[in-house]
Amino acid sequence: MFQKYKFFLLIILAYLAVFSFYPALSANFVNLDDTAMVINNQYVKDLSINNITAIFSNYHYRLYHPVVIISYAIEYYFFKLDPFIYHLTNILLHLLNTFLVFFVFKKLTKSFTISYIVSVLFAVHPVHVEVVAWISSRKDLLYSIFYLLSILFYLKISETKNKTKMFMLSLFFFTLSCLSKPMAITLPFILALIDYHKNNLTIKKIKNYIPFICISLVFVVVTIFGYYSVEQKNTYTLYSEIIYILNTHYNILFYLFNFIYPVNLSCLYPFFYNQYTNPPFFVLYSPVLLYIIFLFVLLSLKFNKRIFFGFMFFIITLLPSSGIMPTGMAPIADRYVYLPYIGLFYLFAEFAVWVYTKIKIKILLYIISVLLVSVLVYLSYARTTLWQDTKNLMTDAIKKYPDKANHAYLIRGMELKLDNKLSEAEADFKKSFSISKNSPYTIFNLAHLAQLKKNYNEAKKGYMQIPRDSPDYISAMINLALIMHEEGHTDKAISFLEKIRKSHTGNYNSDLLNETLASFYFAQYKDTKKTIEYLQKAISINPYKEQYYLFIMYVYEQLDDFENLEKIAFEGLENLGIKNSINILNFIGIEYFKKSDLKNAEFVFNSTLADYPNNHIAYFFLGNIYALKHQYNDALTYYTMAILLTNENGEYYFKRSAVHLMLNNYKQAKEDMEKSLKKGFNIDINFKNEIEKIKN
Repeated sequence: MFQKYKFFLLIILAYLAVFSFYPALSANFVNLDDTAMVINNQYVKDLSINNITAIFSNYHYRLYHPVVIISYAIEYYFFKLDPFIYHLTNILLHLLNTFLVFFVFKKLTKSFTISYIVSVLFAVHPVHVEVVAWISSRKDLLYSIFYLLSILFYLKISETKNKTKMFMLSLFFFTLSCLSKPMAITLPFILALIDYHKNNLTIKKIKNYIPFICISLVFVVVTIFGYYSVEQKNTYTLYSEIIYILNTHYNILFYLFNFIYPVNLSCLYPFFYNQYTNPPFFVLYSPVLLYIIFLFVLLSLKFNKRIFFGFMFFIITLLPSSGIMPTGMAPIADRYVYLPYIGLFYLFAEFAVWVYTKIKIKILLYIISVLLVSVLVYLSYARTTLWQDTKNLMTDAIKKYPDKANHAYLIRGMELKLDNKLSEAEADFKKSFSISKNSPYTIFNLAHLAQLKKNYNEAKKGYMQIPRDSPDYISAMINLALIMHEEGHTDKAISFLEKIRKSHTGNYNSDLLNETLASFYFAQYKDTKKTIEYLQKAISINPYKEQYYLFIMYVYEQLDDFENLEKIAFEGLENLGIKNSINILNFIGIEYFKKSDLKNAEFVFNSTLADYPNNHIAYFFLGNIYALKHQYNDALTYYTMAILLTNENGEYYFKRSAVHLMLNNYKQAKEDMEKSLKKGFNIDINFKNEIEKIKN
């Protein structure tokens, strides 16, 4: 009888996986890496072969995850920056992972019940909210998909005659997993654990692990060379490694607690003590408790391998992000246990099945199970709603750890600064600084606030404290130069930035550095040659910023060099695509109009309306074109459309007034002239007199 309901249960599983995180579909991008990973990521803006090659041959923010960047690039190509699509993709990837968990454990245990329990817990556990609701955590979703697929095809090797094909597919998906996130390097050990669990670990089997181990080693090297800076490598000591190992024990216990009691979750867990002081009691004694747990796990081997398998799956898959090596600003994070918790879900499933065989009142267990799943779904749904808004998310983190939430205060302050709530932003930055006085991000933002208030001495003092390996270093140096410029020392600002440019080897923010130099050369010396040279360098580094093309076009306009103006406009259109080049299109269209090339001007402005139906500039100039062609009724239509889209431009009313006059619509001509005057447009006295003469 139960067999008939399996398909129905799988539908319920899919519903639970989607419903638990449904609020994410209405969320926006979050100012917690989404800006760097998607919005301002130049690699996302292009799907050409050259760009895909660049994605695979470069680190992104010291990390190597090309498959993740390509997934964003595909979404950007079709949907640009529509957050709904990115969130929908995350939810669908989580749904796929949920079913992969089910199929892996169905093949591993041959039990529908155990597989179903594991996949339900995986689908709805609140700790997974961060991975599903946060666009920047795509890497965890993708590496898990390929990781599980690799396991699935590995398990199929013993069931098929075409063993080589299954083995190669397993190896292929493992490579994709590593290309999504380096946490995947643990797979060879998990495959050995699976073989041990199935009583299939033999000497002959070891040769199967060698290709997986080789791939793992490659990505270990790639990660170390990319992520760990020279400064980190130089300051790495035996004492620091002891601290990391101690932290690892505590972190694992922390994750075990959150598995059982997933209530006090946070998007930002703090460092629970100052890393430069002796560890506190709870950290020093965490290894004792963890090893007691591990002892019981080992003793369980007398009875079966299930507890050992589940616990070791958790430990092994977690190890790379457990804190055994420095992991930056997030020593603990919910996303780190997205895949590792599968081992604990399996332990719970085995325990639940064991209880079911022992308990007499079966209905009681069903009721408890439904209640448990309902609570988990509620917690996940409620937590997902927090990811709608960056400020609310950071406020929640601050409430959880008010005395250690320096990063949460920093991010909330940045959001308040964007909203121009400078006093509130300053309060948050100061609170962040009081907790952590060594954060270059906080120092930078305090300095920037001082700059906005024109308190230049304080701003300069802050910017000079930003270390060279900080992502904000170039921005700080540019702001220092801008202060020099504001103080009337543009020559000094140029000399300063030239030195920075020569000593700066990375590409991060180098485009902005070159653009700033271009603006200084143009403002100070009208040196168009230098201006164009530096803008071209900015474009070569980041060809996806429209403002760089517009700046060069403006310079060529000043030089009356239409040939190069047109050339750079077409280059911008090619790199950005028409849908991202409205200002370039308007600029070149206006230039065609000025040159009386009405055919090309008309073509450009009509082309823009397909992608930008609210482009009032296009409607206005099309009105001008048809007026010059004496097609006054068409001109009237386009002027009216321009006014409907924006009624604040006095020139629009003036031009429509002139067309009304040509069509003998004297009353409308008079009304539009008066509206034009009210909007502040300076109308020729002869035109006024003409209107008055007709009126009289």
